[in-house]
Amino acid sequence: MSKVLQRQLKRLGLSQDKLPEDPETWVKFLQSIEQYYQQNDEHRYRLERSLELSSKEMAERLEYNKEISLQLAQVGKLASLGTLASGVAHELNNPLAGVHAFAELLLMDTDFPEKYRDKIRKIIKQADRMASIIKHLRKLSRDSKDSPAYEHDLKEPLQDAIDLIYRKLEFEKIQVDTQITEKSLPVMADPVRIESIFQNLLINSMQAFVGRHRSDRRISIKVYENKGSVVVVYEDNAGGIPKPVIDKIFDPFFTTKEVGAGTGLGLAIAKQTVNEFGGDILVQSDHETQTRFVITMPKSHGDAKPVQAIAGTKANITTKTPTQHQPILIVDDEPNLTEVLDTLLQDSYAVTTCSDPLKALALLHHTTYYALITDLRMPGLSGEELMRRARKLQPNLRLGVMSGHMEEDLLDELEEFQPLLFIEKPFPKLSQLRERIMNHLGLEDKKAA
Repeated sequence: MSKVLQRQLKRLGLSQDKLPEDPETWVKFLQSIEQYYQQNDEHRYRLERSLELSSKEMAERLEYNKEISLQLAQVGKLASLGTLASGVAHELNNPLAGVHAFAELLLMDTDFPEKYRDKIRKIIKQADRMASIIKHLRKLSRDSKDSPAYEHDLKEPLQDAIDLIYRKLEFEKIQVDTQITEKSLPVMADPVRIESIFQNLLINSMQAFVGRHRSDRRISIKVYENKGSVVVVYEDNAGGIPKPVIDKIFDPFFTTKEVGAGTGLGLAIAKQTVNEFGGDILVQSDHETQTRFVITMPKSHGDAKPVQAIAGTKANITTKTPTQHQPILIVDDEPNLTEVLDTLLQDSYAVTTCSDPLKALALLHHTTYYALITDLRMPGLSGEELMRRARKLQPNLRLGVMSGHMEEDLLDELEEFQPLLFIEKPFPKLSQLRERIMNHLGLEDKKAA
């Protein structure tokens, strides 16, 4: 006899040798057997259901882990690309600065033939375009999530995004109309991440126009201040978005694009970024012709640190009125750039140029200079260390630095050298650069006057 029957008999005070004799006891016995199997069936069902749910959960976890692995692989690729971009940007920046500056020097030469001036202007325009590409390569090399937020004009990352993608928009015959207030619209955010938001919107619009045969392809961007907030209204006429899609448009990994055409992360990251900096992004669509994104961010009222002139108090500089042809030392491992600055300043200063920072340090040991202008990234001795040693040798030395990486964290690192002249590579317009150098060193620019 099975253990199940034995247990049921025992519950009724019976045994294998003592079976029920009356019908009522048999009914109870059979009912107890039936109840047991019903309970057993219920337990079995729960177990099967539990196993089914566990299998489903395991499948979901496996899919999730697979997705995370793919994302980590992508992050690794981006990190490698960022490292490569940083090196490439630095190597391209110096020769490009030379091309741009020498072309400008030709235009500044009154004896240069007029018939070639237009071609030189075209060279400068292409160099400016290359400088814009390098600028974005440098931004790619930064870890945007760890980038600090600081006050900047929101119009700047917007314009950078338009400049980067403008050629593609032009090729696709997409008109970009902007209505942007001229006054400053400061926000507290990381401009690299803000620029990425605008890039994503522009690329989404460009892809939305694919397959839509309309002659008036248009993107409209309005930027203005409203009640203490900075507002960006971004609109295109590439077609509307159905409401079921709008409800999910900011969800991670949600995309209506074909496989391989998008990750579904762009707008999710955009919303997260804007929210992180105290703002919001909303979407509106008429489902037929137009889609509108409205980005609102709180206007900042803090004190921004401008790149070109940061007031400092740590450097104790004795003020004196300089005379013409004061000796200045210019150091850069790119001889073309020192030649440009020599040509630009030689009528007002006694310029010494040097392409080796260690040799420049030796010059500082036995020659008194009025000012030192140095590149930051050089082999043998960095510009920062050169300035530090130079200040010990000559405490009243005025300082200037040149770099293609004028980021906020770099400016903070150089706080000890204030007041400090910052010159970004490629050089700005040479007439403006000359005026800035003269103003910083305390001489009136006779040419500008």
